[in-house]
Amino acid sequence: MLTSSDLKLVEEIARRSMAGAAVLSPDSPAGQVMQVRVTNHNDFPIRDMFDGIPYVIDAGRTEAIPSDAAHHIFGFFPGVDPRAMALHIQKRFGWNTPDMVKNGAGEKYLSKIKIEPVMFKLVPVETDTPEQAEAKAGEKREVRRLYDQIGPQHKKPAETKNGDSDKGLTN
Repeated sequence: MLTSSDLKLVEEIARRSMAGAAVLSPDSPAGQVMQVRVTNHNDFPIRDMFDGIPYVIDAGRTEAIPSDAAHHIFGFFPGVDPRAMALHIQKRFGWNTPDMVKNGAGEKYLSKIKIEPVMFKLVPVETDTPEQAEAKAGEKREVRRLYDQIGPQHKKPAETKNGDSDKGLTN
C-alpha cells in the first residue's frame, strides 16, 4: 500500500523525468549517462521489456542496458532518490504485495540488485571543410600516380626453368 509520502516520491520521479533530468549538458565535465550497469545477485533472472526489446539479467550476471530502458524498468536516472527507485522496482516486479512486505522478501530481492551508471564523455570531432577534403583527395591521387609510375619497375624476381628464382629485378 502506497503512503502519501510514497506518492510524492513517485510524482517527483515523473516530474524530473518530464523535465529532462536524465540528460546532462553536453559540456558537463561529468559526462553523459548512456548506459546503466545492472548486477543481479538474486538466484533468479530479472526479466522485463522496454520499447519492444526484452531485457534479461540472469542470476549472478551483470548487463549494461540503455539509460532509457533503465529509467523504464528500474526508475533510474541521475540524481534519483534511492527510496523512489526502490518503490518503482518493487511495484514493477510485484514485490510490494502485502505478504512480501510482511516477510521482507521484496526488500531482500531489491538489496541484491546493484545499479550503477556507465558514464561516457562526448567530445567534439573536427570535420574537414570541402576545401580540406578536396586537398586530401588530391594528395591521395598524387601518391597513387607516383606509385603507378614506379611500381611496375619493381617486379617480383623471375623464375628460371629449373624453379630457382632470378635474384635480379626484371623490367
